[in-house]
Amino acid sequence: MKLKKRLITLSFVTLLFPGSLYAADLGIGVNIDAFSDDGIGFGVLLPMRFGNLTIEPEGSFSDFSSDGATIAGNESTERTSFSVGTGIYVRKNLVLFTESYFGVRLGYRSDDETTTSVNGADVFTYDSTGHALFIAPTVGIQYFFSERFSLGCDVGLMYSDGKNKYSQSQNGVAFGYSSGDYSEWSTTSRVVVRAFF
Repeated sequence: MKLKKRLITLSFVTLLFPGSLYAADLGIGVNIDAFSDDGIGFGVLLPMRFGNLTIEPEGSFSDFSSDGATIAGNESTERTSFSVGTGIYVRKNLVLFTESYFGVRLGYRSDDETTTSVNGADVFTYDSTGHALFIAPTVGIQYFFSERFSLGCDVGLMYSDGKNKYSQSQNGVAFGYSSGDYSEWSTTSRVVVRAFF
């Protein structure tokens, strides 16, 4: 429990502490995660560069839906996810106009999924909701087209720890409910565009 409190505190301290912002190189960025299990994800970044250190509050959202036929009938799935957090990176110049960065992303994520199956006159609905804290060691590289504009990509190994709730219904009548803790490892990969002021 102490680890969760520390992650939350560290995730949002950069959003609440403006003390040294006048000394920073401020920017805005967007990321695209096209390889997510949750569909194509989009995010907004607020990078702040202090020397070779970058602190980058972030928020992201993804939406996924699918329809198809199964042996039992027709099935549709809708999944949405959002996250807020902060990335902390150390940057290193590589060759002209190119730098690498490595560090950690940490924060909070929420996932909601609904699957509906139609089998004759019966409609089955399965709902899942998850909330988790995450930490993701991350490495990346970015190329600067100018002093203030870069295109990069990064990859990470994310560990999530949280709670899931599941419910089921048939023709609108609930018949099952469960909840529990979960933890999982997953990979992340993003294409990132950043612009600095």
